[in-house]
Amino acid sequence: MTPACRHRQLSRPRGLREACPALWPALVAVAVLTGCRDAKAPAPAADPRPPAVAAPADAATSRSATPAPAAGPLVAIIVDDWGQALNGPQAVILALPQPLTLAVLPCLPHSAEMARRATALDLPADAAVARAGEDQAATPVPATARREIFLHLPMQPLDVVQSHPGEPVLVPGLEPAEVERRLALALASVPGARGVNNHMGSAATADSALMAALMEGLSRRGLRFVDSLTSPASVAYAAARQAGVPALRSRIFLDADRTSSEAIAANLARLVAAARAGGAAVGIAHPYVTTAEVLAAELPRYEAAGVRFVTVSELMAKTPAGSDPMGEDAGGR
Repeated sequence: MTPACRHRQLSRPRGLREACPALWPALVAVAVLTGCRDAKAPAPAADPRPPAVAAPADAATSRSATPAPAAGPLVAIIVDDWGQALNGPQAVILALPQPLTLAVLPCLPHSAEMARRATALDLPADAAVARAGEDQAATPVPATARREIFLHLPMQPLDVVQSHPGEPVLVPGLEPAEVERRLALALASVPGARGVNNHMGSAATADSALMAALMEGLSRRGLRFVDSLTSPASVAYAAARQAGVPALRSRIFLDADRTSSEAIAANLARLVAAARAGGAAVGIAHPYVTTAEVLAAELPRYEAAGVRFVTVSELMAKTPAGSDPMGEDAGGR
């Protein structure tokens, strides 16, 4: 049966922002313009973060006021689960002046609209990246900073009863022709995507035949792949490299604890430390309320200290061929 273009609604944490929706626009403005400097809890004594600086008002201000050193570490942050809403914490994240990769779920009400957020990237002429369905891409929406669009492709988790990923989903045992059909359907709903990462997939990414069929489809389209690393048994990265697909592995989910600003900030510090140690690193976040607050507060601090925030394709173009900013077991579904 042809998988329908449908998806279960993702749960959203409720808090002051949801309880008092009339106050949210003011909170958004404060978060973006001031970097949420009025934190809810004091920083720990052994705070690894650089000193606070005022958050830039826009991308031009960021580039001119605090230019990053050419040799600074590269950090690519992928924000997953786009396509259901554009307000609330999504609006805060979209307004950030730092480059981001936005991973869009297929077949949701705002999937195609999110695809329009794609911008030109900082890529050398010889590192141009093919884009699936480029002739279908809509006119881009002006953005405050560079935005790269990925398809957040649903894949079967181990606990499919509790965590259904939505449709069209890749499941173990699919024939290669069906893998191709579902991939094409998903990409058609996110036109112009430059790459793919997995949504859930702790079962699917451990299936060698399924991953080989997927990577064949990505290779023909000239797309990138990032293994979200939701399972230590994942073979997705190895399958991508074997198929000649440019690929990376996520190092950490920044907001595994979506309600703790301290935990999210600590994970961001770990990601930056990994980039400083190895030159580059990739992490994954989600459009949660607390995540939006932490990113608005912390990204300008790191940028002022020389960290270069880039998109996934930019990181690949700026790192040596074949290098892998290796991820740890990120955990997940």
